[in-house]
Amino acid sequence: MIPYRNKLTVYLVLFLFASPLTVNAQPIEMSSYVSRIDQLIQPYVENRVFSGTILVAKEGRIIYNKGVGQANLSWSIENSADTKYGIGSITKTITATLIMQLVQERKLKLADKISQYLPNYPKEKGDLISIHHLLSHRSGIPNYFKIPGWTNGNFNKSMPLEQFEQVLNNLPLSFPPGETYMYSNSGYYFLGKIIEGVTGKSLSENLKSRIFIPAGMLDTGLYLNQNIISQIATSYQFKKNGHYKETTINRDLFRAAGDLYSTAKDLFRFEQALYSERLLSDETKRIMFSDKNSYGWKNSSLQVGSAEKQIMSYTGQLLGFNSMMTRFIQDQSSIILVGNIGTSYLERNNLTQEIAKVLFDQNDVVEKTRASMLLHKAVYENNLPQTIKLIDTNRASYRLDEKEMLSLAQQLTWSGLEQEATSIRQLVVKLFQKSPH
Repeated sequence: MIPYRNKLTVYLVLFLFASPLTVNAQPIEMSSYVSRIDQLIQPYVENRVFSGTILVAKEGRIIYNKGVGQANLSWSIENSADTKYGIGSITKTITATLIMQLVQERKLKLADKISQYLPNYPKEKGDLISIHHLLSHRSGIPNYFKIPGWTNGNFNKSMPLEQFEQVLNNLPLSFPPGETYMYSNSGYYFLGKIIEGVTGKSLSENLKSRIFIPAGMLDTGLYLNQNIISQIATSYQFKKNGHYKETTINRDLFRAAGDLYSTAKDLFRFEQALYSERLLSDETKRIMFSDKNSYGWKNSSLQVGSAEKQIMSYTGQLLGFNSMMTRFIQDQSSIILVGNIGTSYLERNNLTQEIAKVLFDQNDVVEKTRASMLLHKAVYENNLPQTIKLIDTNRASYRLDEKEMLSLAQQLTWSGLEQEATSIRQLVVKLFQKSPH
């Protein structure tokens, strides 16, 4: 957390200046939105699909901000509007903003080769990779999961950063830089090192002075191993024989790639600050947000009832911690999810899509119970075989979606529950025999 006890007056002034919580002075009738969102969230919570905090803003004003599920199971602490969570790869969105500030200040160029800034990185590779390649995931530097021993947990133990950086330095490129897209935590880790080298300050100091204070984000920071963070949720995944297990990972290795914690409100403050020139000039934002670049963001569309909405979004997951930030730029509206039970990307997207129907006053369509929700609950309650049989023998009673089921299977694989994941994949094969998947 940003220390501000001794600078309370300064931070209150910054907060009042930066806070976007009252962007639109026009009254918005919130009670109908709140009740409808409460209702649609309920099955996600009851079936162990989502636990966390949800924030919804319409025309720049928050109309919904609540916690659901539990922040800590052992102590029976509920999630609240102010609970903090690891935000995973949404860290990259903030890192990209910081890099673009340095570009704006002419302290580096997007075309610069990383060999200029990373003296310990092999020059023959560094001379081929640009800042642009790192930002756009086109560097060819393999992702963490390609590191030998990563999936076996060899990097969960404490190790000096210099030792880890040497591992990254020695990784062969997967393809010539710029040739194609391949998501890479490694590239954003190096962007953090470049930020430190160019400014002569730590990543934490840069984030605080350049992003958090200007945007009024007083509850956001680096979640390093040694840090004790007040009001932060515990990260959980499904465990063998039901219920959840706490997750462990060496957070220090993620840094600029995925190591921030935040609240839903602070993420809202960040994305609202991007409507002004508080963090970046309009010209710099045009470069950052362009379809050909999309540094730290993804431009796409979301089907909202009968309407197709253009969105700018990003998502993150670090074991049980997960996040999704969706911006409807034309409407200056947003939906932010932060959670702590490993909700899959697909389920976060489903929840966002359902909330968007309420946000934009689209009619709700009553659907059959989703089979994937029942399967989530079955894993938690340790009755997966019975639930699979129930779904298989009563197919017409449920909404069957193979992608949702396969997404759950993938989450179970990441949790080490390969037997349960295989059972769900076998059900998918039976239900969708003609599918190419």
